[in-house]
Amino acid sequence: MQAFETKNVRWFTAVLFIGSVLIAGYLDHLTGTTASPLLFYLAAVAVISAHSGWQLGIVSAIASATSWHVVNHIQGSPVALVWNDLSRIAVLGLAAAVASWVSEALIERSARNP
Repeated sequence: MQAFETKNVRWFTAVLFIGSVLIAGYLDHLTGTTASPLLFYLAAVAVISAHSGWQLGIVSAIASATSWHVVNHIQGSPVALVWNDLSRIAVLGLAAAVASWVSEALIERSARNP
C-alpha cells in the first residue's frame, strides 16, 4: 500500500510542477524575446525530477521545450527553432537526469546513515 501511495504522490507532484512549466511559458510570452526564461523552465524540470524521478523529468523537459517553442514560434524565426528546440531538450533533459540522480543519492545516503 505504501508503494501505491508514494507513486500517487509522485504523479500528483509531477502534475503540479508541469503546471509550473505552463506558467513559465506564459511568463515567457509576456516578457518577449528580450529576457531568457531558461531559469524558470530549469527550476521546474529539476524539481519534478527530484520528486518524481528522471522519467517524469524528461517528460517535463520535453513539455518545457515545447512551451518555449510555441512562444518562440509566435515571436521568432522558423529556421532557428529546430536548433533551439534540440538544445533546450538536451539541457533540460540533462537537468532532469542530474536532479533525479542527486535526489536518489541523497535518499540512499540518508538511509545508510540514519
